Amino acid sequence: MTTVSFAHGMVSRSFSQRPDASQFERHCHSGYELLFVLRGEGDYIVEGTQYPLRADTLMLLRPWEYHYVRPQASAPYDRYVIHFDASVPVDAAAH
Repeated sequence: MTTVSFAHGMVSRSFSQRPDASQFERHCHSGYELLFVLRGEGDYIVEGTQYPLRADTLMLLRPWEYHYVRPQASAPYDRYVIHFDASVPVDAAAH
């Protein structure tokens, strides 16, 4: 895993040639999580709802939403994850 921190969060990239579902436990964060899947197949479970996971999947999770990945062990799993603080103001009018 490669991780880079910034003022209000962090970006990480992870790759698993043969992902083990036991490594992906149910959890939550105090901030937002943005997941982008480069390669992989399986399911993404958010608050008990199951979503298909495949290449080019983009998921945005709100703070305190419980979630986990159930990757298919036969397919490599390559992803970027960005965590950012929920208290950072976003001013859409500034753009």
